[in-house]
Amino acid sequence: MRALLLLALTISILGCGTTPEQEVDSVPAPGQTLSGTFSGDPASLDLDAPLSLKQCLRLAETNVGTAGAFRAITDSTRAEVSAAGALPNPTVSLLFQDVVHAGHIEQGLVNFQPFSLWQRSEALRSARAGLDEAEARVTADRRDLHLEVGRAYYTLVAAEKLAALESEAASITSALATQVARRVEIGDASSLDLDRAQAERVDARAVRESTYLVLERERFALAFALRVCRSAPIRVEDRWPKPLSPALLSSARELSLGEGPIPAEVHPRLAQALARVERASARSSLEEGRKFGLDQAVLSLGVRRNRADYSGVIGLQTPLPIFDRNTGNRARARAELGAAEAALFQVREQYRIQVQSATNNWYQSRQALSDLRELVVRRESIVASASSLLADRHSTLQEVLVAQRDAVAARRRLIAAEFDVALAGWRLLLLVGGHGEGQL
Repeated sequence: MRALLLLALTISILGCGTTPEQEVDSVPAPGQTLSGTFSGDPASLDLDAPLSLKQCLRLAETNVGTAGAFRAITDSTRAEVSAAGALPNPTVSLLFQDVVHAGHIEQGLVNFQPFSLWQRSEALRSARAGLDEAEARVTADRRDLHLEVGRAYYTLVAAEKLAALESEAASITSALATQVARRVEIGDASSLDLDRAQAERVDARAVRESTYLVLERERFALAFALRVCRSAPIRVEDRWPKPLSPALLSSARELSLGEGPIPAEVHPRLAQALARVERASARSSLEEGRKFGLDQAVLSLGVRRNRADYSGVIGLQTPLPIFDRNTGNRARARAELGAAEAALFQVREQYRIQVQSATNNWYQSRQALSDLRELVVRRESIVASASSLLADRHSTLQEVLVAQRDAVAARRRLIAAEFDVALAGWRLLLLVGGHGEGQL
């Protein structure tokens, strides 16, 4: 009987090239797909101090809900790899047969083992491709999160600069109204001039207060993008990003013109599409192999004892593919493979269009910013000249007020142009430079 048990144990592990645990150990852990981006403990961040964009990205990524969602995506597909690598359970049959006419008892032990080594390898290939697709999806979701946080961050930077501008404009109009009031007292200005100056001061204060409301709203919008719940608003560093590197702009130009291959690590949607093609190919190969019914083959091995004699039992059971050769599933798998390949081509083309559009948008924004900087210089020069002429009584108060309005309007447009450049550069950086950490 001990020999029978050893034989059954040997049969039960037939076809095991590697165990499921060995197969899964070759797959990167979830932390390896998400680590290396930012270092440091997010809990050590002082949320009451102005935050940099890099700190905001770290805070958003390491949020419990965000990190848990990323980890759940890869954990579920890792479980699929483990399930695909598991061998089917064997069936053991123990036989006691009383042969009455011969006056003896037969004993037997038979092990029935499903025999699907090739099917198992294709299932593992499909599961690994699914894991690659899940990791690419996590990478793509991270990039989308970075784009959302970057947009909210630079929107808040623009709101803070605009609030500072409106506060400065309110101070200037207040000082001008005070100056006009003094001139009215000595008879150098009329009461109409005073009314105009005071109206301008009221208008500037109203604009300033509305700008402060917008600023508070954008601070809470950034907190929402960071998935941070706190009663106090978040503040950011009051600065625009540094210019994009020439190497990145050169890469963007080559990619937009189709002069070079698209690195999968730069474009996660492409990596996701490649993984889908690999998974569809594995499924197609799997369905093609099932047309002969080999996935349902069962190998049986055992021994039988009759009196003092032992006999071996060997059997192979498999369906005959006469009526059904898995035609429908094979056609469906081939169609899915064709769809995955078409989607891959579409992703490549859309990516080049996106890079070209982002590159053109960045250059156009830079040109508009350059023109507005020159306009601001000229407007401020006009304000200085008009104020000087007003002091010498060679200009009117109306001319000074108009010059100041034009200068403030030009500076508002300058802040909007700086925001456009920052956001266009951030989009281009995420498209060509991965997640953008290296440029922060």
